[in-house]
Amino acid sequence: MMDDEEYITADIPDEFKGLRACLRCSLIKTFEQFNDKGCENCEFIDLEGNKGRIEECTTSYFEGAIALVEPQGSWVAKWQRIAQYQPGLYAIEMIGELPDDVIEHCENMGLPYKASRAAQKLK
Repeated sequence: MMDDEEYITADIPDEFKGLRACLRCSLIKTFEQFNDKGCENCEFIDLEGNKGRIEECTTSYFEGAIALVEPQGSWVAKWQRIAQYQPGLYAIEMIGELPDDVIEHCENMGLPYKASRAAQKLK
């Protein structure tokens, strides 16, 4: 277990209304939480204070949720490919596509991103 100072977590949704999932990492938060702090795993997307970007890069269409407490020791996190992300609440499946500029940035930087179910059907 990490020291309290090292134990950083993503915001946990404080209500069930208006939940959205980041289309890159699948982190679930409310619209307001994304607006206030952005996505803890995807700071380069610049969601904080950018309502248009939140609409583009998150989705309200997702299924299932995983409460991730200790990412490095979780076989579920490895199976869902979220072991490198902050502890938090994550969607199992999402529907939606990241904007092309975010996909290009991820590919150029070697950053993983979760392809949505809709995007996988197109391939």
